[in-house]
Amino acid sequence: MLAGVSLAIWGSLAPVPARANGMGEVVRSICMKVFKAEMQDAGKTAPAGMANYTCGCVSEQITSGSTIDGAKATCKQQASLRYPL
Repeated sequence: MLAGVSLAIWGSLAPVPARANGMGEVVRSICMKVFKAEMQDAGKTAPAGMANYTCGCVSEQITSGSTIDGAKATCKQQASLRYPL
């Protein structure tokens, strides 16, 4: 119990931009894996830059407070307009 409390206190001491940036990188990494898997499952090849654009969008949306589902929907729509398949 004490370890959980100390971790919670320690985490709250980190500057907000550093936490957001760290979280953004984690989100981006997960997104890249999911993006590649979804493209492979669909039997499609993504145009150059599409994965970076889409996952950058998802990362920004989530670190700005959007839900995962909301970020995915917004960014898939934006990416499909920018990178038609």
